[in-house]
Amino acid sequence: MDPFIAITLFAIGVLVGVITTKVLSSKQLPLILANAKAEIETELATTGQQLEYANEQLREASNQSIELQSIREQFNKLTATHEEHKKSAEEKLDFLESTKKHLEDQFKLISNDVAKKSRDEIKTLAESTVKQIKARSEEDLEKRTKAIDDLVSPVKDQLTKVNDKLVEYDKNRTEAFGKLDKELERVIKTSSDLKSETSQLVGALKRPQAQGDWGELHLKRVVELAGLTERCDFDTQHTIKTADGESQRPDMVVHLPGDKIVVVDAKSPSSNFAQAIEAGTDIEKKDQLKKHAQSVRNHVKTLTRKAYFEQFTNSPEFVVMFMPSDALYAAAVEQDPDIVADSIAGRVIIA
Repeated sequence: MDPFIAITLFAIGVLVGVITTKVLSSKQLPLILANAKAEIETELATTGQQLEYANEQLREASNQSIELQSIREQFNKLTATHEEHKKSAEEKLDFLESTKKHLEDQFKLISNDVAKKSRDEIKTLAESTVKQIKARSEEDLEKRTKAIDDLVSPVKDQLTKVNDKLVEYDKNRTEAFGKLDKELERVIKTSSDLKSETSQLVGALKRPQAQGDWGELHLKRVVELAGLTERCDFDTQHTIKTADGESQRPDMVVHLPGDKIVVVDAKSPSSNFAQAIEAGTDIEKKDQLKKHAQSVRNHVKTLTRKAYFEQFTNSPEFVVMFMPSDALYAAAVEQDPDIVADSIAGRVIIA
């Protein structure tokens, strides 16, 4: 066998083995075939050059009869060699083409197997990965859900309690408003009744006799609340006579320890004060208050003139003028600030 064919067969065998073991890549086969084809084409080119040279020698030999026979033999030999090389080259090309087709078929089979296996492996890997991701996602979702429940649960309980409190508060508020409405109705009624009674009282206090009775009653209630007892600690409407034989009757004589006494006379000049309250204008109100202050001053002068204390040897040298309302006293002092000092100078203590 031709050594070149043997070497080529050996190389092809090696290539087939490499491809079979998946070492040969898809880019190596075209390179090997190209190298083999280049070698064959090189040999053919060399043989063609030798043949061309022989033709030239033959043409020269036709002119040189001596060398004709030698050249003819050489030409025949070269022709035979060329035919052998040509045949060998054709056989090599056919073998290479057959091998190329066989290798391509084998490579396709191997590629299909590898691709299928790769697809199966990728699918299996993808399914496994998806399962793992899904499992982790479900686990993470469960943890997050639990964490959110743990976080929201106290708030939810608190909101429930707050809602219950709001419901209870609304119920209590409704009940309270109901009670408040009733209370307001009662207050309005009481206020109306009080206004009516006050109006009646004001009307009554405009009468001098009613004013005197109110002042005396109030004075008696004050000393009784202080713990004094009538006919023991105090006497009312105690009648005394002056040196001129004139009868005097102060509203109250209070007995003190050491056989001392204090004379008290109740005065309630409320007529002008009541009219000031009912006045429609500020001018009218101020005018009535001035009259009220003058009325108080007139009472002070009357008590100064009567000098009740002179009829009792054991009495201090003053008389107490009791006014049953602080408002009456304050209104008088506001309009006539000197009334206090003047009353003291007249031996009258306003209380």
